[in-house]
Amino acid sequence: MQPPPLGISGCVSPALSGPSFLPLYSNANVAVNAVVRVCAVVLLVTAWAKFVSALGDGQMMREVDPIFGLRFRWLFVVVGLIETVLALYLWFGGSWRRRGQVLLFFASQVLLYRIGLFALHYRKPCNCLGDITEALGVSAGNVDIAMRFVLALFAVVGTWMIRRKPDEVRP
Repeated sequence: MQPPPLGISGCVSPALSGPSFLPLYSNANVAVNAVVRVCAVVLLVTAWAKFVSALGDGQMMREVDPIFGLRFRWLFVVVGLIETVLALYLWFGGSWRRRGQVLLFFASQVLLYRIGLFALHYRKPCNCLGDITEALGVSAGNVDIAMRFVLALFAVVGTWMIRRKPDEVRP
């Protein structure tokens, strides 16, 4: 009786001995997974900041959003919930393509919101994190720049995930 044929690195498991093992654990997949998880963590952090700000008594929470007509307090609660659900979906969700579509859709909605603010001549910096920025001693202008970078990151990552071939990336 012959012993079973050895696969990659002396592995006798059929699941690990074929060529399908390589794409599953390649450096590219580790990097993709890390980037998607970073996006999920960023969404959780911004959601947390929105929830904390919504519970506060800052002046901004009493102002009305020019696009939706809601007080920023309630807008932060709604958007914080959306960001939390999206982060959980990115972390635990289905196919890479669907995760990319969801991430790109969210980024496009935020971009449309910001274009709407610009069209209404609303020139204040983004208050995406609410009153947390004041507590941390970070200027609103710096947060605005950081959030633009995050928005671009979400758009690039989402587009890249959609354009990947299904067999190139596995969750």
